Amino acid sequence: MFEYAYNNLDDTETLSEAGIKVNVFKAYLLLNEINTTKTHDAWDSVEGLELKYPLSARIMAMSYGYSDLINYGKRELIVTQIIKSIHFFEFLESDARTIPVVNVGTKSNDW
Repeated sequence: MFEYAYNNLDDTETLSEAGIKVNVFKAYLLLNEINTTKTHDAWDSVEGLELKYPLSARIMAMSYGYSDLINYGKRELIVTQIIKSIHFFEFLESDARTIPVVNVGTKSNDW
């Protein structure tokens, strides 16, 4: 989604702060709906199977989507996120259109 938005960035179109908040909220709702649908699909995936512990099987199926988060150490997750952040900001700095986005965080004196 980010790549599509970046490639189709229109410099002439601007949104108010309220408009941005509405769009972010709509995106959050869409992602939440997708996640909820996948959770329901995982719950239903063990339906009809003869299992000794059906509830445990359903819970395990539902947690499969989060297994990459719960099966790693916190240190590895933090290091990975820092590396991804560095690459993201390097990407933003590489284009003149996105430099104002990078500069927003540096103007604050609250550090």
